[in-house]
Amino acid sequence: MPKKSKSPARGVRGRGRPPTRPVGFLKQLGVMRVVLGLLAIAVLVSAPKPKTEAVFSGWEMWSTLIVPTLAPIIFMVLMLDALMSRVKMTSVQGEEYARYRRFVIYNLALGIILAVYWTPYYLALGR
Repeated sequence: MPKKSKSPARGVRGRGRPPTRPVGFLKQLGVMRVVLGLLAIAVLVSAPKPKTEAVFSGWEMWSTLIVPTLAPIIFMVLMLDALMSRVKMTSVQGEEYARYRRFVIYNLALGIILAVYWTPYYLALGR
């Protein structure tokens, strides 16, 4: 029987080196952050073009009424999670600090992408 290594497992929370594989990173993010990221991507993909008329019935209502109201909400939840991860960073050290730092970067990156992508739509509404 092969001897087990005593080195810490990769990708285990709080131990070892940070995961380098995308699956390990997703496991480290947790279900909430992964679902939030998927919602952000869904809002980006479903975004209507600027100056699109609102449709009040059928499936078109999703992209013209629901998605434009979800975008700022998802943005704010991303920013809140980044803030809470930053607060948590003040009370941890080592690998946990690096883990929460990755969460902050993940949330801020998604938030910036969301804000940049939706800005033309909201500016067109104001005109």
